[in-house]
Amino acid sequence: MSFIPLHIYSGFSYLQSGLPVERIPLLAKKLSYSHVGICDNGSLSGISPFYHLCEKYGVKPIIGMDCKTKMGTFSLFVENETGYRNLLPLTYLSSQGLLTYEDIAKHAEGLTCVYPFEESFFFGHYSSMTKEEILTLERLLAPFKHHYLGLPYDLDQVRLVEFIREFAKNHSYEVVAFPKILYIKKKDAL
Repeated sequence: MSFIPLHIYSGFSYLQSGLPVERIPLLAKKLSYSHVGICDNGSLSGISPFYHLCEKYGVKPIIGMDCKTKMGTFSLFVENETGYRNLLPLTYLSSQGLLTYEDIAKHAEGLTCVYPFEESFFFGHYSSMTKEEILTLERLLAPFKHHYLGLPYDLDQVRLVEFIREFAKNHSYEVVAFPKILYIKKKDAL
């Protein structure tokens, strides 16, 4: 199975990432990735330089955006032009601090959703999720034709990763490796 880095924040995720958007496609090429994603927090500002540099280096760009709501973070990725057009009003609402889950559900067509478990509405007590919370998760992801649970990469959270895998298996969810990438080297961390 190939890994595709999807959950990359660039400098356009203001004060959250030390990674210039211009370096992402070049790094993907150097690491022999065929695809690379950008998924800034509430912003699509970096997609133009990202897209053009991906083309220059022969790496397929995947455009996304993190949408944070009280129900958790929804990492949305563009499948087609309809999805891109649906992401635009979400960007505006996010910039105004007005984005809600209802807005996301209304604009779900053409978007793939990855729901990062560690940024979910139930993360603080994930091992004792209630039946109602499990049904809520199902309802939250229902508007998306394609949806996945995001699997973090954290060597200190082995139990969390095992729980997510078991939960996904028991509830018919697919998972994707979904580490949040904010910098190239640890010393570059903000």
